[in-house]
Amino acid sequence: MKKNASSKILLSLGVATLLYSGAFAQEINLAQSSDIGKYFEENGKDINLKNPDKYKGQDLGITMGVWDLPNDDYDNADYRLNIDIGKDNTLSFKHNNGEHPAYVTNLNATAKEVKTTDIVLQAFAPSVINGDLTMTGSGREAITEDEKKGSGIILYNGAVEGKSANGSLTINGNFTADKTLFATYGNFVKVNGTANLTNSNFGLMKRSYTDLEANNVVMVQAKDFNKDILEEKSNNNAGALLLKFASDYISTNVQGKDPLEAGTVLDITDDKYSGGLVDYKLSVQNCGGNKCLVVNGGATAAAKDKLVQLQVDIDTIDKLLKNEFDSDQDEEWAKAKEALEKQKTELEQLKQEAEKNGGKIDDEKYIDLVNKNLNLNLSANDKVSILVLRSI
Repeated sequence: MKKNASSKILLSLGVATLLYSGAFAQEINLAQSSDIGKYFEENGKDINLKNPDKYKGQDLGITMGVWDLPNDDYDNADYRLNIDIGKDNTLSFKHNNGEHPAYVTNLNATAKEVKTTDIVLQAFAPSVINGDLTMTGSGREAITEDEKKGSGIILYNGAVEGKSANGSLTINGNFTADKTLFATYGNFVKVNGTANLTNSNFGLMKRSYTDLEANNVVMVQAKDFNKDILEEKSNNNAGALLLKFASDYISTNVQGKDPLEAGTVLDITDDKYSGGLVDYKLSVQNCGGNKCLVVNGGATAAAKDKLVQLQVDIDTIDKLLKNEFDSDQDEEWAKAKEALEKQKTELEQLKQEAEKNGGKIDDEKYIDLVNKNLNLNLSANDKVSILVLRSI
């Protein structure tokens, strides 16, 4: 009898626990883009939870079966995503988008802790996390490019493709990141607490070969870092991501909803490019009463190899051809794809000719190719500049 009574008591406690936890947790499942409108609403430049008081004081889990939150209906350089569940609860984002990436853009969140698994946090406008932030990737290692499923942070601050962005990420709490890609241009992650960073890749976004030098470029600023952040066991690495757009190769007006959507990034630290085009190192320095994780280094000999440059051109165009755009750009994108395919074929022919010629490239053919596809009216000085800079 005592045993049975004890079992009933334990069972009651278990049921009570389940009821309690269920009553104080909310779930949002974004299986498709149309689901976003069920839970979020637009107010000026803000995207807010509908019935926000419903979520206050409770844990909230958001399952991302979509590519983007907010979705592509919004210009991500302007809109802010706001979620406030109170400072005693946990906000979680989980990936459920197959092998595709899941992006959360311009997030402003208040919670005890924000947790993400295989989520890319993008910022084209100021993004603030009031609470601790924990990010992790579920794969064997950190991704090197954001087009794949994985954990990442993209910060973009500057002008590109006729759009301007003012991306930043401030964490008013502690920050933990494991197997996460940091891809930054013109800004860095600011942590008003301690940062614990492991197994992560730190990529500087670059626009050309003329910009491969890195002199004390700050990636993360924090009150302190994990003591082993630079040790081999922490497995943190620095590299470069080449950022290119279709308009870098052809004349086109194709644009995306955010400054980077019409472009692609290529990991030029990859060993397949004669060991990589840059040699970067991470270090920690004191900076204004805080500590900064910085990148130093520069271009390798491979960056000056014209055959390697052409291969990077070809691979970049390959990635651009896989981009998708809104249906209202179908006609423009079809024309752009046709021009890119032709450009790729001509670059492959130029590379083959160079390989047969001891690695020497016919500079006139290269200039004619650039001039023809971009519809430029190049002066003699312009032609010299192309050969000197060979911006890819």
